Amino acid sequence: MGVVSAAKGAYESNAGQIIITVFTVGSALFSLISAIIALTAFEAATDNLTAVIGNWERSPVTGIYLSSSETCPTGYSLMDDPKWPGTYSSACACPTDAFSTIEGSLQYSSASATCDANQTDGGCFSQATLSSVSLKEWRGMYICLKREGEAQLLSSSKTRPIPKKNGVCQSGYQACGTGTYDNARTICFPDTYDCPVSGVTTATSLPDGYESTNAMSTDDSNIWYSRNSYMDEMPINHIELVLYKPNGKVGQCFLGGGNHESYDGDTNGYTYANNYPTKCSKLDTRWETLDYQTETDYLGENFENEDSCLTDTVTADYIATGTQCSSTPLTSTDCMMYGVGSSFAGCNDDICRNIMYQSKCGGLTRVSTQNDYYWAVQYRREIYWKSDCQVSMTDIKGIEKPVEEVYPALQTNLAFNVIGNFFVGMFFPICLLLNKFYGDVPCIPGEGETEKNLIEWNKKYLNVTLSAFKLVPAIIAIAFFGKITSVIRGAANGDCADSDDNRTTLTFEELDFEISESIRSLWTQVGVDIFNIVVAIVLTIFAHMKKSKTSKVSPDEEGGGGGEEEKGQVEMVEGTMVE
Repeated sequence: MGVVSAAKGAYESNAGQIIITVFTVGSALFSLISAIIALTAFEAATDNLTAVIGNWERSPVTGIYLSSSETCPTGYSLMDDPKWPGTYSSACACPTDAFSTIEGSLQYSSASATCDANQTDGGCFSQATLSSVSLKEWRGMYICLKREGEAQLLSSSKTRPIPKKNGVCQSGYQACGTGTYDNARTICFPDTYDCPVSGVTTATSLPDGYESTNAMSTDDSNIWYSRNSYMDEMPINHIELVLYKPNGKVGQCFLGGGNHESYDGDTNGYTYANNYPTKCSKLDTRWETLDYQTETDYLGENFENEDSCLTDTVTADYIATGTQCSSTPLTSTDCMMYGVGSSFAGCNDDICRNIMYQSKCGGLTRVSTQNDYYWAVQYRREIYWKSDCQVSMTDIKGIEKPVEEVYPALQTNLAFNVIGNFFVGMFFPICLLLNKFYGDVPCIPGEGETEKNLIEWNKKYLNVTLSAFKLVPAIIAIAFFGKITSVIRGAANGDCADSDDNRTTLTFEELDFEISESIRSLWTQVGVDIFNIVVAIVLTIFAHMKKSKTSKVSPDEEGGGGGEEEKGQVEMVEGTMVE
């Protein structure tokens, strides 16, 4: 009994309560961090798995054509074009006579922010906006693509056939290339279609390995060449226009960064600065650059086709040239501010003048010059996968659904951890500490010993309940991981992609690593939860046994009032409310 009494005394001392609280809060944070790691690690890696499967399921490009108009030849369609998103209002122009009745004073200064209530009441004007523009034209031409035939991955159980060892394809298919699939990247393709495009480049004269019959000129003597000759290269199946920097992490991202196929929101109407997506942590080197030009040139040639630049009388950028769109900008259709009001008495400051006298075309011209990015035409090939790899493309396709199902299980697991660890691991232990030092916690009914027993009762039984609930999504996630781990590990260790395709190999290596991290975090969390449940149950059983034993001993047998004292101690250990 001496050891028990000493332990009990240490536990109930101020220092003991502080240590227990710090340990409990720390354990809760550790469990929560484990749940967060399990989710974020898995999420980061699965995006690239989805991209690999999507590549295998994408039909190849069988033709590229540069058209002088938006009309493509039969069987072709315009390549998906990005859009410049337009501007948002971000400045306020106050004319000379702007007077606010609310404030009772003139509004002397315009502002590089939208008009407030006083400025609006005084007759100031928020800057008008420019509409979005489709960026279809590339070096004076329009890019048309023909996409047909079969992708590599036809379903969850079928892939496109490959040539036999003698280089011959099965009936209904033609061999595109010479040799075998693994040695020369020769593929079998339905013989009702042309072989897919396998190479494309730009040059000013015919390069080696290309044919003059496939030459396509742009309006600046830059010639595109394509080929279907399969010189140890997989078919091209994806061509996109993307924001780009030749020596920067701007382009198609492999890890981190935003979507560089579009701008990241509307352009600032006052500075005319475009809103760019964040740069990549790692570029996806499977994308190759066919052609690129400055953003000024690319936006400029597309803005020139807008009605305001084709038909308006005044098209100059006022800020650069000082040429006013009109002396009456609210009534001139050439001006950005046309139609926003009926009365204008002139400007006192440059902000007002830059807004009021800017032409619609001048605003677009201004946008095209306020940047240092490029736009590029980039393409990606089908991802090669060895025919004798121990993990096939269909195996990887087969884990797509379990991968999708594990994500909501991890989200649910995190939600349960946030709720459970907040109350059981943080809120109640801190309340017990406050009760110990101050005797009362304002948000808990009762005070002193009664309040303490109430807190301990809730902590104990909520701990068991929430820990049990937390186990369910964690175990479900571990079960789903069991279905995909062997496939991912086999793909990571099988050396199945091209030797220079480090991004596909890295996809599976990182996914294998992140899944291992997720599983390790989940098992850590499960172990902590099971330990908490077992400890709570054991302590509850022990307390009930002690209480039952004490109730059988009469006060006389224990020396008078000793029985009541021990009974009170048992109730304290059990942590229940005092009746």
